Amino acid sequence: MTSTIKLYLGAHKTATTHLQGILIKNADLLEAAGTSVTAPRQLRPDWLEMYFAAVRQQVKKPERGPRPDTRTALRRVMPEANDWILTDENIIGTPRQVLKDGGFYANTRQRLETLKEVFGDRQIEVYFSVRRYGDFFSSMYSEIVRNQGFIPAEEYAGAFDPMAWSWSSVIEPMVDVFGESAVTIWDFASFRDLLPDLVNRLTGTDLGPRLVAEYAPEATRPSLSQKTLDVLADLAPAIGPTNCLPLTEMINAKYAVASGYAPGSPYPENERQRINARYLPDLESYKARWGGVNFL
Repeated sequence: MTSTIKLYLGAHKTATTHLQGILIKNADLLEAAGTSVTAPRQLRPDWLEMYFAAVRQQVKKPERGPRPDTRTALRRVMPEANDWILTDENIIGTPRQVLKDGGFYANTRQRLETLKEVFGDRQIEVYFSVRRYGDFFSSMYSEIVRNQGFIPAEEYAGAFDPMAWSWSSVIEPMVDVFGESAVTIWDFASFRDLLPDLVNRLTGTDLGPRLVAEYAPEATRPSLSQKTLDVLADLAPAIGPTNCLPLTEMINAKYAVASGYAPGSPYPENERQRINARYLPDLESYKARWGGVNFL
């Protein structure tokens, strides 16, 4: 029987680190049960850089596909027999690409086609979480600031149209490349309730409730507060965006959301809520359009 590759691809800022943590902590147990796990620590930077190069080739000359030596090298992380969970949210795209692409995950189709070219002799399933637009866009702004250096909110907000970009630009190529029945989508708002079932689906076991209950997550970095972003906005013209990087976490510790400061956003609150309002109607339209997709 052909083993299955399960691509858990994000999206960013939808508790991917938490679910990946459960899988990583129990990797030996899952291996013995017939499912191998390959997560970000094993993929960054070497495998991802090689994959990104293959994607660039796919964008420029899709008829050629990955070079044979690249395909062989990318397949080295794949187990020979077990089902395999391959997970890294950067496989689908990186946050900073929005600044030049005019939207998130702009090359989803080429990225997925590259994976199919490399691993297409196996059955492939895709798992992906979506989130309210205004909250997602705000979280991605903070992610760029804390990893790449400060950029003004106006620059980020002007890089794409928040009322035009939608999750359909990601789901449609997933469906086109792998088929509706191979795609599983869930709303981040339901993540905690769905978590045991998600673990079961990814691992092909019934261990989800137990693994979730036993998992003690590592501390993750708290969201950037609006006060932190305001302080960085004042500092950046004097010291430069990249010099803000080593100061960001220290400033955010002083002005933490947990201490009562408002979460950071590139949008005024009424605008963020207006952007969010598009989300649930879009989600219902996707369920009607792609009836064979597994919407949880």
